[in-house]
Amino acid sequence: MQDCAVMAARWREPADDGVGLPGRQPRLDAARRRRRFGRDDPSEYLGFLHRALRAYSGRVLAGDVDDLTQLIGLGAEVDRLIAATISALRRPPYRLTWTQIGAAAGTTRQAAQQRYGRPGSVLTEGD
Repeated sequence: MQDCAVMAARWREPADDGVGLPGRQPRLDAARRRRRFGRDDPSEYLGFLHRALRAYSGRVLAGDVDDLTQLIGLGAEVDRLIAATISALRRPPYRLTWTQIGAAAGTTRQAAQQRYGRPGSVLTEGD
């Protein structure tokens, strides 16, 4: 798992020599990286996360089976973050309904509430 942290740190650090990795394009300058991976366009950032997770999965498949525990732990952390985000979206100022959350998750209101809801988490009437 530390390898992922090292990769992420290298990704964030500015290039002092202007040269990227061998055989690849030069690293982007800091302002361009912020624009490219800023809050306005999360698709690039999500793409990076997908590539990193696929690479780590490939590493496990290539024989580093001991890293499977860390990969499973990462999945559990993602699940915790999703649950915390949904919990926050249920409270003010957002007050999303279970119907809205279910639609965003590609599931029904009932399935979303069963997976992410807790007793006493219903904030709106008729939801």
